[in-house]
Amino acid sequence: MEYPSWVHSLTPPRLQPVTATVQPWMAVVCGDKTIKVPVRPGPEGLAEFKERVRTLFAFPPEREFEVSFECRAPVGGDKLLLKGIQCFDAAAHCATISAARRALGEEDCGFYVP
Repeated sequence: MEYPSWVHSLTPPRLQPVTATVQPWMAVVCGDKTIKVPVRPGPEGLAEFKERVRTLFAFPPEREFEVSFECRAPVGGDKLLLKGIQCFDAAAHCATISAARRALGEEDCGFYVP
């Protein structure tokens, strides 16, 4: 038996058609600096995210950095804290759900990107 994709399972049905058309964003915080960056899921999106963070905060290529993602659960909206870069795809999906909600004019607890 094959299970459905976790992405499909955690996307509210009314948002599924919208998720492919929106640009998800994440706020990256380092010290007292906060920068909003566009993201996309998958290995390429992760590589872009890492490179963008290194560039924005002038981290040298050999420097490792730790991340935590704070987001809202796709279903229910509970606050989640996802620790570690291995959670990037889950965090990117949460950002996609938030972007879809904003696109539909629904209230969202995330931030607004014009």
